[in-house]
Amino acid sequence: MNLKLVVPPEVRDFYQTDSFENYPLVKLNSGHVDSRGCIQNIVDGNIGDVAWITSVRGSTRASHVHKTDWHFTFIVSGELVYTFSHDINPRAYHQIQVSSNNLIFTPPNVFHKMEFNSDTEMIVVSRNSRQSRLYEADTIRIRN
Repeated sequence: MNLKLVVPPEVRDFYQTDSFENYPLVKLNSGHVDSRGCIQNIVDGNIGDVAWITSVRGSTRASHVHKTDWHFTFIVSGELVYTFSHDINPRAYHQIQVSSNNLIFTPPNVFHKMEFNSDTEMIVVSRNSRQSRLYEADTIRIRN
């Protein structure tokens, strides 16, 4: 896909353009490893929300566009099919399979949908707050 992705200013000190070369997958920065284990920072910067989300096999989430919000989604366990498009025309959709220990990025104004092949746990880091009234005001639902 030929996309000129702009790294969100809120995380530019943490991620560089080359981190997004396999967009929507994001290359994680090196974690801090010592004898106790590893600390892997997923996102660092000025962010609005961090959510732990579980989804049951066969369910679907999203199927919408955010006007201003972006989010990083780290798959802790499970797997999903991530559908995305910079055009809401279904012929323009792209799909990738995403499994545990992968991080995906969704910029503003990108249609996205997640269909879960197994019970899945994920951490979602967003630019904006997820307070219901703010979230809904920024979200355009797409039925397909």
